[in-house]
Amino acid sequence: MDNLEDIIEFLNKNNMISVSIAIIFSNQINKLVENFVDNIILPFIDKDLDDDGIDDIYKLEDFTITIFNKKINIGKIISSSIKFFLIIILVYLLSLVVKKFVNKIIL
Repeated sequence: MDNLEDIIEFLNKNNMISVSIAIIFSNQINKLVENFVDNIILPFIDKDLDDDGIDDIYKLEDFTITIFNKKINIGKIISSSIKFFLIIILVYLLSLVVKKFVNKIIL
């Protein structure tokens, strides 16, 4: 039984339950924001500017460069970077809204 008490003390001392809850929340927020970007933001960006029937974002993902006879798919990196920055902006704006909401409740 002493080991069980040590484990419980370790969990309490290091706020492991709070950290676990924060990880779960961050995972769910990540899914929410990613879904928002994929289904609301990207459709406005996914345009077919050259009228060939393929969205230009997919052409960007297939863009490769060749260095020393090795093909490097740089398009996916660029596409992921765009998505990353959109998510960062969205999370920042969401945090501003949450802070204002929380401040109104507290005050």
